Formats: sequence, structure tokens, C-alpha cells
Amino acid sequence: MGLILSGVAELVFFGYALAAMLMTLATEYVDILLAAFGQMASEHSEQMMEATRAQQEASGVVQTPIPGEKVEALTSVGAALVPQGLSELNSAVGGLEFALAVVVSLTALAAWINDRFFRVPAAIVALVSGAVYALVTLLLVKTGVVDSNYLKNLLETYQFQDLVLHGLLGFILFAAALQVDLGKLRSAAWGIAYLSTLGVVIFILLFGTMIWCVITGMNYVWPGEIKPFVWIGCIVMAAIIAPTDAAAVISIMRRVKAPEKLRLTVAGESLFNDAVSIVLFLVAAQLYLSTESVHAGDIALQLTRELVGGFVLGGVLALIGLGMLRSTINSSTRVLITLGIVLAGTCAAIVLKTSGPLAMVVAGILIGEFAKGGTPKSRHTTASFWDVIDQALNGILFMLLGLELLQLTWKPAVIIASFVVFWFILVARYLSLWLPGLLVGPENRFSQGQLILLTWCGLRGGVSVALALALGSEAVIAGMMDGEMREKFDTHIHPSIILSAFILVTMSMLLQGLTAPMVVRWVARREEKAD
Repeated sequence: MGLILSGVAELVFFGYALAAMLMTLATEYVDILLAAFGQMASEHSEQMMEATRAQQEASGVVQTPIPGEKVEALTSVGAALVPQGLSELNSAVGGLEFALAVVVSLTALAAWINDRFFRVPAAIVALVSGAVYALVTLLLVKTGVVDSNYLKNLLETYQFQDLVLHGLLGFILFAAALQVDLGKLRSAAWGIAYLSTLGVVIFILLFGTMIWCVITGMNYVWPGEIKPFVWIGCIVMAAIIAPTDAAAVISIMRRVKAPEKLRLTVAGESLFNDAVSIVLFLVAAQLYLSTESVHAGDIALQLTRELVGGFVLGGVLALIGLGMLRSTINSSTRVLITLGIVLAGTCAAIVLKTSGPLAMVVAGILIGEFAKGGTPKSRHTTASFWDVIDQALNGILFMLLGLELLQLTWKPAVIIASFVVFWFILVARYLSLWLPGLLVGPENRFSQGQLILLTWCGLRGGVSVALALALGSEAVIAGMMDGEMREKFDTHIHPSIILSAFILVTMSMLLQGLTAPMVVRWVARREEKAD
């Protein structure tokens, strides 16, 4: 009986939550109903007045007509009793607060549904939920139920690329790095170092060349549907897709029973990969977009400033944080110190033009390893806080990623090309892992099973979409192109890059993320038979 009541209660709560979500979708629907109701009431009042006048003329009795102002007041009484719609709430509360309420509420609902019914990686559920919300909203816009201005206001409230690259990413990487065991990480140091540096470069070169081949081939088969890309433009696209999603990868590695060294290698690579990929993206974008010659010395200086500066900044932040953490046992103070490190470090990286993600990873690993001060309870409180931050912000990140569906420009040729190109991501990833093995001894090579796992577990995430969006921002493109070239880029090239990045990330999260446990089990059985 208790189970039945519990099930009924859950269904009731689910129905209530679903109704709340639908209310959010109907931002302008109430306003439309109000206008229709007012118009119907006005027409009804006019008909009644005409009928009254006709009766008065027939009976020879004439009464003073009701003034027009009073008629309007009477017809608006019903409207005054009805709420003014969620668009009024949006204006009253503030655009940012309203957008935050929508995103966090939807993320919480998706997390609850996943926890109760599906139990798959939370990032995947958040991504799908955001996409479903976006699709339903687009449908309501097409049918005229929701004003298209609602979409514009919602998307303009926050800039996804800035929110991810200068906000969420730092918190997520710091939270993930805190959980890394530096002692165990050393055992996989060489693999991590290769995968997050030279491996990224090889992947970008291989994948960029493959993209160029696909686009060139499609222009022969389907001429005019996809604008031809120069090779360096395809390299930029490859750099956009290069970052692996640290949170999703680490979450999956916790769920699967892969060998410990392999789990450490994949998790460690995902932490450092983002920082290196973002720096390589900036360099490739400069080469692609600049109308002037770019000197090798300038590129070397930029790489040094970003990477070396990121390591140094992370080390300085860790030293400051460790000194403060060791001198206090108060749980709240320790949490505030770690928050201050992330916020101050992110701002410092922007000012110094160094790699903020790399600084957060270095600071997180060092603080997680050496912050031994305080009581066991205070250390546990800090760790629990950042675990919650990690889970919550990842859910919000992928919910926002799903919502980006609202501003995509759909092109059939780009969709088809993206579905084809996705498989070359896996090919390029595999080759970037296999090729270096030809230069080293058999004992230092990845086994065939390890190659398959490292390839399949390299999920792409929100950073890729953020980079695609950032490619058109003034921070990246300012002063590099103008006039006809800028118009062509904004109209044709950039929307195609954003759409392709979204499709590739979505396919990676759904296909690789959902099947990773099965691939791990298959490889484990294969390795056992080989032994």
C-alpha cells in the first residue's frame, strides 16, 4: 500500500512539474488569450447596445446611452481579473533572473526524472531535456502561440560562449580536478601528457583534412549547397571539436569498470585537453580570419603566454589558497576560499591573457592533494560542496547546450555533412592514438583494447559549441575581417559551423555516452580471451 501511495505521489508531482514547465513555455499565450477575450467582450457589448437601442426605438422610449469609456472599463473587467502572462513576469523580475529560473528549474526537473526513471549520465538527460524544451518552444512560435521576441529576449539575456568559457568551465574543471589523486595520476603521466598536447595537434590536423575532403566531395555531388572551405578553415572546425568534455568523461569513467590506469588516463586527458584545445583554436582562428600575414614568432609567443602563463597562474593561486586553507578549520570559510580562488583566478586569466581553464586544473589538483589543514569534517564539507557544484553546473551547462537549438539555422546539406563527418571524428581520434605507437617500443604502445576505449570515451561537449559561437564574437574576429568578407562569414559560414558543432556534440553525447559501458564490457571480454 505504501509503495502504491508513493507511486501515486510521484506521478502527481511529475504531472505538477510538467505543468509548470508547460506554463513556462506559454510565455505569450496568456497575453493572446487576454486580447481575444477583450475583443470578444467588446463585440458582445456592442451587440447588446445595438439590441437595446432597437428595443427603445420600437417602444418609443429613449435612455441615455452608456458612455464609451464606461463600456471599455466594463469589458476590461474580466481581463483585469486574469494574470498578465509570463512575459510580464519576465519584465518584472528581470530578464537574467527569469532565464536563470527557467534553466535551473528545467535542470532540476530533468535530474529528478533521470534519478527516478532512467539513471543514465545526467549530462545526456539535461542535453535532451534542453533540446525538447527548445523544440516545443519553436513549435509554439511557428503556430503563433508564442511571440518570436520571447526567443530573442531569452537568448540575448546570456551569451552562451561567454558563460561557458569565462564562467562555468572554470568551476567545472576546478571541481573535477579537486577529486584527482595526484599520486595515481603520476602513473599515467606520459599518456596524459601526450593525449592533451601532441595528440590534440595530430587529431586537429587529421580531422581538419578529413572535413576538407568531405566538403570538397559534397560540393561535387551537391554543388552550391555548402560553401567551399579553405583547408585552414577546416582546421578551425577541427579545433572547435577537439575539446573532450571533462565532466561527462569523468562521470562515465566512474560508472564503468575499466582498468584503473586507463580511467586515470582518460580522466586526466579530459582535464588538460580543454585548455590546450582552446589555445589551438585561438591560433587557428587567427590564421583563418586574419587578412594580414601572421608570423610564427607571434604564434609561439601566444602559445607560451597561454600555456606557461596558465601553469604559473594556477600554481600561484594554489599557493595562496593552501596558505589560507591550512590556517582555518571553519567549514564555511574554507568553501569561500575555494570559491574566491576560482572567481579571482578566472578574472586574472582574462586580464593576463593566459589560459584560465589550465590555471583552474592546476590549482584544483594541487589544492586537492595538499590542502590537509582543517578538521576531517571541514574537509568533507568542502569536498561535498564542490561535488554538488560539479553535478549542478554540468546539468545547467548541458541544459543550456540543448537550448542553443533555438538559434540554429537549419541547412539540409550541413546536416548531412555533419552526420558523415561524425564518424571521421572517431577515425581521427583512433589514428592520433595509434600513429605514435609506430615510433616507440611495443611495451609503450596502447593495446588494441585500450585504443578502442580511448577512442570511444573521448566525448565532445559544451565547450565545442561555445567555441563555435565565439568564432563570430568581436573578441575573436574584431579587426580581422570586414566588409563583404565579414558579411559572407556571418551569413553563410558561421551559421553552418554552429549547426555542425551542435550536431556533432549531440551525436557524441548520445551515441558514445550511452554505449560507453557496453563498449567497456566488450573490450574487457576481448582482453580476457586474448590473455
